[in-house]
Amino acid sequence: TLVVFSRRRLGARVLSGGRDHLSHRLMMRLGSPRAVAVVLGITQAILCIGALGLHQLGHTAVVGFTIVYLGLGAGAIAAFEGLVVAPEISERAS
Repeated sequence: TLVVFSRRRLGARVLSGGRDHLSHRLMMRLGSPRAVAVVLGITQAILCIGALGLHQLGHTAVVGFTIVYLGLGAGAIAAFEGLVVAPEISERAS
């Protein structure tokens, strides 16, 4: 989602290659592949534990979590949008 929004905003082709993916942006912020792997792994673990916990709770908890998750996702996109690296193929979308 981050890459699609970013490329559409820049007018670049969505299906072009580039270094504007989340892992590349994290690498710019964190500086090492190991740190990127740790952050992505911890984030995935938290999401999995949250999903297992929500499975035990009711519909209201799922809806509430979804709203929070979408808000955090939008915040993450806004934060990482500041770390734009243009796609390698800079052709404009037609």
